[in-house]
Amino acid sequence: MTAEHRSLTATIAANIRRRRDVRGLSQEELAEVADLSAVYLAALEQARVTANPTLRALVAIAVALKCELHDLTEPAVLERRPAGRPSRVVAKPRRRAP
Repeated sequence: MTAEHRSLTATIAANIRRRRDVRGLSQEELAEVADLSAVYLAALEQARVTANPTLRALVAIAVALKCELHDLTEPAVLERRPAGRPSRVVAKPRRRAP
């Protein structure tokens, strides 16, 4: 597995976990809505090498999380807040096509 593949896998895992948490869903609830195994979803969220996500699985997860597929694959950035206020993760701005 290349470093680029590991990075993408980690990005997808973090985005699924973050979006699931924001929606207040457990792994089991998301797995049920997306019609996936809870064990498989847990493996995706932990970026396990053995859980290479299929396009069908990623689309099902995106639909269940009410987001676009690219929202799961694009790196998020940490937004800085003034002292005393927690930082939050926001989606990295998309580049517009020329």
